[in-house]
Amino acid sequence: MRAWKSARQFSSLYTWGEYSAGLGWGAQGSQKMMEVCGEPKRVMDNVRQVSMGRDHSALVTQDGLLMTSGCGDAYQLGTGKMQDNQPEFQAVPFFQDKPVAQVDCDDCYTVVLTEEGQVYEMGVRRHGMFLGDYA
Repeated sequence: MRAWKSARQFSSLYTWGEYSAGLGWGAQGSQKMMEVCGEPKRVMDNVRQVSMGRDHSALVTQDGLLMTSGCGDAYQLGTGKMQDNQPEFQAVPFFQDKPVAQVDCDDCYTVVLTEEGQVYEMGVRRHGMFLGDYA
């Protein structure tokens, strides 16, 4: 996992800056580029690990719950559908019964490692295909 894109051992998650997608707050639809937060904004507590992609973010709670936020136009949020903007962090239903150990976001995809050692990918791998090609 790239250290510059990930943070570990949080108890509370704060974000700030110009909202484009994936900060865990912000407006829907065409207003999503207009919101700016100049000071840290508390997003949620009980966070163990965070990773940010180009326009989406994912986090793992202390309990192993995977949550995603931001742009899902390449299915990278794990909801099973393409979506323009999911401003709030939401649990990924597929992982409700699969506690997550670690998550990493890249350009248009997300890689998840469960506590049982299983690896899952969500989204489209356009760059940095580090896990190999699959049939």
